[in-house]
Amino acid sequence: MKSINLGKTVMATAVGAVLAMGVASQAAAAPQFTIDPTAIPGNIFATAPFVADFIQGTSSERILIAGNDATATGYLQFTAFTLNASALSPLSTGLLVDYNLYLTYSIDLSLASGTAGQPGAVYNIDSLDFLLLADPGTNTTFTPATLAAPAIVGGVTADDIVLGFSAGTIAGTAGFNTLGGVFLNSISAFGICTGAGTATVGGFPIPGPLCTSGVGDAYFAEPTPFYSLAFGEFNNTGQGLVCNAGPTVCAVTSASGGVDFNNTPVVPEPASLALLGIGLAGLGFSTRRSKKQPAA
Repeated sequence: MKSINLGKTVMATAVGAVLAMGVASQAAAAPQFTIDPTAIPGNIFATAPFVADFIQGTSSERILIAGNDATATGYLQFTAFTLNASALSPLSTGLLVDYNLYLTYSIDLSLASGTAGQPGAVYNIDSLDFLLLADPGTNTTFTPATLAAPAIVGGVTADDIVLGFSAGTIAGTAGFNTLGGVFLNSISAFGICTGAGTATVGGFPIPGPLCTSGVGDAYFAEPTPFYSLAFGEFNNTGQGLVCNAGPTVCAVTSASGGVDFNNTPVVPEPASLALLGIGLAGLGFSTRRSKKQPAA
């Protein structure tokens, strides 16, 4: 079972966040992309590629605040693909019918302005690591975070497939909004799995330590190479946030938003690739270790 706790997301994955808006507003039209749901094993309803420009989702995370720094981990469960602000039928996309699509993520934050943990506080996103996974059996479960326990991705996860991951944080900001909730916007390089241990960012080959297949490359069908950047947009109000005194711990119990993509080219540097491999290997170890823990 995978436990997650979030603080400083998606997706392209992941990930991790700006949490409860439904469909996040976008300053300019997002580029369209083609998804081939038949790449996910066992599909029944979704039998042909489709075009979308946004992926909606709901999220939960647990935030740990220490002075001017914060860390968080959590999940983002995708609920619908949209095109031109209209939701696509799950019978054509397969999402939540043939398979689940979700991110797990972890975030490191540092205070940029305001008072830590208080409304109006703004944080820089120092790093955002995420994994984007498909659940072919729709048998993965999602348990929101509490003050006492992180958000949990559980159920049957052995058949879940890693499609992609964060290949480096480009820019991002997060914080506590004046309505008593939290927000997050981020841009991450998007690594797409092309095979066992291999991936690409914008067509550039990179290591993919947690990749076991090329399903990600087949699923994100077009353009080729696929877009290299992911935008995460999430927000919520105080009804979806609980904090203890201080605060030192906050639980985002409910937030919504989503991800889109951008075609700005990114070519990773060799030194960055080495660090990425180490970071992903660590994230994989944390995931495997959490599977051994009993459900909260």
